[in-house]
Amino acid sequence: MASVTLRGCALPVGVPLPEDAPTIAGGFALTPDVPADFWAKWLEQNRDYAPVKAGLIFAASKGASVAAEAREKKAVLSGFEGMNPDKPAPGIQPGKAA
Repeated sequence: MASVTLRGCALPVGVPLPEDAPTIAGGFALTPDVPADFWAKWLEQNRDYAPVKAGLIFAASKGASVAAEAREKKAVLSGFEGMNPDKPAPGIQPGKAA
């Protein structure tokens, strides 16, 4: 059975990057050379997966195309962003200073 590891974009801060660090475009980690037939089958099996539905996991046949799409989706939120104390998530109220 074939296996592909999706590269996440979480990287260490303040230290040299590991040699196998993924290429980042528009905040997305690129996973090159995924076979088209593998991708098609995976996408069919995972079409309802929230990151796929949100456009956070996607494919392009050319490197320039995927980098351009990543730049276009730079503002798409994953839900793993740091909390903004000035605009917290729905249902969250900022605390009051003591």
